[in-house]
Amino acid sequence: MVDADFAPRYLLGTVLPRGNMSHYQPYQFYRLVPQNVMLFGMPLGVRDFTGDAVHDAFDSYWDCADQLKKKGVQRIVQMGVPPAALMGRKAIFDLIAETERRYGIPGGADIEMLVDGMKHLGVRKLALGAFWSRDVNDVIARYFAEADIDVVGETSWPREVTEDPNVSLAQGMELVLELGRRTFREAPTADAILLPGGSWPTIHAVPKLESEFGKPVFVNMTALVWGALCRPGIIPAIAGWGRLLQG
Repeated sequence: MVDADFAPRYLLGTVLPRGNMSHYQPYQFYRLVPQNVMLFGMPLGVRDFTGDAVHDAFDSYWDCADQLKKKGVQRIVQMGVPPAALMGRKAIFDLIAETERRYGIPGGADIEMLVDGMKHLGVRKLALGAFWSRDVNDVIARYFAEADIDVVGETSWPREVTEDPNVSLAQGMELVLELGRRTFREAPTADAILLPGGSWPTIHAVPKLESEFGKPVFVNMTALVWGALCRPGIIPAIAGWGRLLQG
């Protein structure tokens, strides 16, 4: 018999853009949530952030979702801001609706949880800081524009910075803080900044940058936890990790 005190109360399933979860994703997730919540991830296999590569990879979404449902997950969330933006907002809405129809459980996408979180905090003007090309950032900006959130500044650093095997965890965490500070300074009229990138450590930057600049900071993981767990009342608000999670 399964020990009821050990078994998770809630299983959250995610369809990840590239490979399996990075080491940082589960670490960040479990820093935020209660011990009886568990995260599953299945890789979509996106080769590159181009329209053709993303559309090809999304052909595997239902195989991933099927496997997650067999694990008993209680929600399935599509992860990854660039892939969702390249697919387009209507396609993401259709994907969420079809996920719910097929499996009878809530669907979701972290990009839409970001949108909802921004509207929850009254954000209308957003600055984007990312380790991608400006072309990818522009696609993301168009997605948010469809949701009536204007991207008023874009700060882009080469993706190779985060993929360099010689960059340590401590160095990577400092790079994220540096990117956030630069994004704030280059877009002083923005109501908030977004530092997307689910495979990189980012949650540490949220309380730090919010304290320094007095404005909300959004990252994939806090949006996921808020949108999938806090907002529907599965877990309570979380103090100490930024404005969105504190309720």
